[in-house]
Amino acid sequence: MQLTLNDLVFLKTIGVSTDVDLFVQVLESENTHRNFAPCNGCGAKTFGQHHPSCAWASILWEKNWFETIQAREQR
Repeated sequence: MQLTLNDLVFLKTIGVSTDVDLFVQVLESENTHRNFAPCNGCGAKTFGQHHPSCAWASILWEKNWFETIQAREQR
């Protein structure tokens, strides 16, 4: 079963810690380029990974990803 970013947020919200392997699994899934054309930001090909600095990269690359998501939800 593949967990999502929403799953990580939920687990962190209720105080459940996750291991590094689970975090990396979700990061890789969230960061996958799923369009047929290459990414116009970093050039990632279909099912490849966005570069961490790409505008389309997963928020999980940010150190404060959880706080950023919480701030967005409060708006």
